[in-house]
Amino acid sequence: MSSTHQSVQIPSPEAGVQLAGVRISPEPRPATPSPLVILAHGVTCTKDYGIQVYAEAFASAGYETLLFDYRGWGESQGTKHRVSFKEQQDDIRSVVRWARQQPDVDSKRIVLWGSSLGAGHCLAVAAKDPPSSYAAVICLNPYTSGYATLLRALTPWAMAYSVVALIDGAGSLLGTKPIICRFTQHCDPETGAKRKFSRGVLITGKVPQGFWRVSGGAYFPHSNHAQARNLLQLLNSEVWLSASKVTAPILFTPIKGKDELCPPWTAARAAKRAPRGEYQGLGDRQSNHFSVYQPGLDTNCAEQGVAVHLDFLKRTVPV
Repeated sequence: MSSTHQSVQIPSPEAGVQLAGVRISPEPRPATPSPLVILAHGVTCTKDYGIQVYAEAFASAGYETLLFDYRGWGESQGTKHRVSFKEQQDDIRSVVRWARQQPDVDSKRIVLWGSSLGAGHCLAVAAKDPPSSYAAVICLNPYTSGYATLLRALTPWAMAYSVVALIDGAGSLLGTKPIICRFTQHCDPETGAKRKFSRGVLITGKVPQGFWRVSGGAYFPHSNHAQARNLLQLLNSEVWLSASKVTAPILFTPIKGKDELCPPWTAARAAKRAPRGEYQGLGDRQSNHFSVYQPGLDTNCAEQGVAVHLDFLKRTVPV
């Protein structure tokens, strides 16, 4: 089945600020309204960084899909470099409201799909909204525990940036301008080589090259910065606890290898709490956080992720 792409503008909760999205529709379009999968990207990323492979696969299987950028990221309007959990979760809700107004979308069969921090946002939104709001939830490499991420990513540089975050957080109370910090070690946009004297908040393992790989090098000129005052949220959120409130079918798919950002055991813990939770590890012991975004690499981890997600969709929200 082929698909068509349409750029859309979606009103955000902030007056006059539009979210940029891309809607991918199956062709030929069915005669009746279709289920829609909304895809939410990870921290400091955009809709163009690796998650398109999933959106395209879902559309080819007959599902309407919609990718979007949070406020201030990618092509969306809004304050740049801000990572606000509340704002980004409200952006997801705005996209859902917009989708339910589309005549060719089945408003009762909305699926939330999230990657990394986006998966944590989808979990939080599904837990807080009314029980019948979503037909299903899919979490890829989910961020569910700030404490676990801190332990995995703890370096002297991460500790130093935590101090900067505290200072900047205090400054926000006084109305000072945000301190902008580098999120990960800078890599050459052309080759992916780490810059020797460059540092960032998260620099462990293959994280810098992972951001470079999934973005085709675009991450470093455009996305590798965040407001320091926002970083404490990443270390102070235990969203896995809310999984018990998600009544819809929910699938957790971390990697089987070492994830330097979102340890897989935290996803297993969340799946056990969810009433209708399912868990499926992807790849093998050599897989890392970024293995799931590019087909043809790392023991076909991305292909496996697509297949597992499609199987879940066909079982829980059939076209």
